[in-house]
Amino acid sequence: MNRVDNSRNVANAKCETIGMLLRVGFWVYAAVIAGMVVFGVWMLMQDASCFSVRILDTGNGLAGFAFLGDNFEIDFSRNVLNAAAEESPKLTYAAGYLVTVLICALSCGILWNARNIFRSIDREDTPFTQENAKAIHRIGWLLIAISLVKTWLWPFLCGIAGIGTFCMSVDVNSLVFGAVVICLSHVFAYGAVLQQESDETI
Repeated sequence: MNRVDNSRNVANAKCETIGMLLRVGFWVYAAVIAGMVVFGVWMLMQDASCFSVRILDTGNGLAGFAFLGDNFEIDFSRNVLNAAAEESPKLTYAAGYLVTVLICALSCGILWNARNIFRSIDREDTPFTQENAKAIHRIGWLLIAISLVKTWLWPFLCGIAGIGTFCMSVDVNSLVFGAVVICLSHVFAYGAVLQQESDETI
């Protein structure tokens, strides 16, 4: 076995291991989200007296914390909530929980696409396929979506409900990271074209 074949076998083995871990991780995470949905239904059936909200003035803005009993807490980004949130603790907790589940679902979508990428590598014996390029493209948009949910949707929902300040922000680092991933998807799409031309030549 020459050095090239040995390197290829090592790379294939690593991809198989990563693919297996991603498959397990995806299904575990999906099960967690299903549990969160069930918990959310149970949460909505609880009496309003079970909920509470604390608003703290940090000097740099208002920090908000919503509680269900003594064991479940949701932390809100600074300046998302206003003082009115303390008068609607159940609504505040439910709004925070909804956004948390949505972010987890988007993250699960990233795992699903990553799992599909490594499944494709195992099936096609190459990472450069149009299918993988599309999956990477979707991952980039999902990263951007998660950032927008945190910085725009969350404050918007709280503002509409009358418990927030409409204080929206921009997470530049997350947006740039998502954009870079989208750019990489075009690199993989180009690589897929070259791979197809090479296969047709052979």
